[in-house]
Amino acid sequence: MAANQPLLILHVIEQLTLGGPLNAIVGVVKYATPGSAQHRIVSLLPAQRRAREIALENGIAILSAPETETFTGLLASADIVQLHFWNSPEIHQFLAAPWPAMRVLVWCHVNGAAPPHILPRQLFEFGDVVVATAPSSLGLPVFRAADPERVALIPGGADFARLAGLQAPAHPGFNVGYIGRLDFCKLHDAFVAMSAAINVPEIRFLVCGEGRDRAELARQARALGVSERFSLSGFVEDIASILAQLDVFGYPLCAGNHATGELTIQEAMYAGVPPVVFPFGGAAEIVANGRNGIIVQNAHEYSTAITSLYYNPAERKRLGANAAQDARTRFGAQRSGPALEAVFERMMAQPKRIRASETNDPPACGTTGAWSLVRSLDSNGDADFVTSLTAAREEDAEAAEARLADASPNMADIVLQYRLRHPDDPHLRLWSGLVLKKRRNEIATAEFKASLALGCDYPRVHRYFREGL
Repeated sequence: MAANQPLLILHVIEQLTLGGPLNAIVGVVKYATPGSAQHRIVSLLPAQRRAREIALENGIAILSAPETETFTGLLASADIVQLHFWNSPEIHQFLAAPWPAMRVLVWCHVNGAAPPHILPRQLFEFGDVVVATAPSSLGLPVFRAADPERVALIPGGADFARLAGLQAPAHPGFNVGYIGRLDFCKLHDAFVAMSAAINVPEIRFLVCGEGRDRAELARQARALGVSERFSLSGFVEDIASILAQLDVFGYPLCAGNHATGELTIQEAMYAGVPPVVFPFGGAAEIVANGRNGIIVQNAHEYSTAITSLYYNPAERKRLGANAAQDARTRFGAQRSGPALEAVFERMMAQPKRIRASETNDPPACGTTGAWSLVRSLDSNGDADFVTSLTAAREEDAEAAEARLADASPNMADIVLQYRLRHPDDPHLRLWSGLVLKKRRNEIATAEFKASLALGCDYPRVHRYFREGL
């Protein structure tokens, strides 16, 4: 590479959508040293239209769902490939494929604390540098076992410039805001109930975001007779207009969530809105309890904390002022961008290398996708899947599958992602039927029927199918 020639950084992401990963990439590019690098994004799945527009508006070229030959050429020409990691079949397929020699930086968008979004050992073999975005990730065995020269901590940073000029004029009532994904894979499933339990005058909940459970949140609000308190406005690009109306940022995530840097909390704090969070995931690593927000342990404490902040405006003001100060001194893309640049510079001193591709055949015909899911868990929460695949005794498989039917929302979500990627895998059709049985019985029954037709012709699967009729 010629002296002073910009580096070519190729970002590889499962799918470019609106939200945290896109905002983090834009922030890195925006606050990089001018002329130091040219950034491109490859979205393995088709990019969302508006996400693509935002990237292009910030000078980032996009390649959406490219052909293998084109993708291979881009990987070979890039100075550094930056893989944005979380568990998905597309990303694990990328990790397993034969590619040309590359330098690879892995940026972890999950904390790795709980399956299915763990950080597998394969990631540390594939990446030349693996970057955690949550401090707690550094305590995981895979990080502690890694060469210290090949790991780093760089939380994703919000671009506070999009909040420039934010004014918070006086407003009627008391507004509690939530900005983020409306999905019980992340959001606490008692969000509506614990919010409804906050008994203060003229309270309103401004809820911004999309997700598969948005309609369920509306249904719960109707069932509790509090629909008039909830505004479910969908995705809002101009979040400054929302933050300007808030008194408290209510951000209750579920146990086992995979959150890390949580740019929306950073932005709320920058706006001087004190957050109330649970002690799960990256949110609790951003909030300092009693200094810039409140960390609660359960639904009752959540309702009580927000009630207390209503009746103690001086305390709310103190927490908000500390939150704004901490956001300016600790967070933001103006820190994450230069930190990544320093890692890029260090990586350029090393030659590109070829990674070993996955060559092991699955032990059972037609179960490629199922075994890909198992490998992604790297012995963290995969025992029941393995038993379902390999058990010689019908009762052992059935016991394991009964536990799979009670899988967490996050695990159920991953099962469905792998099933969509591998529609002809009989065990993924079986597992998707199990995780859907209690929620969408008619779809679960169709999945069991497909599993039987594809080769899972076992007495227990016939029974699962008959039970759904």
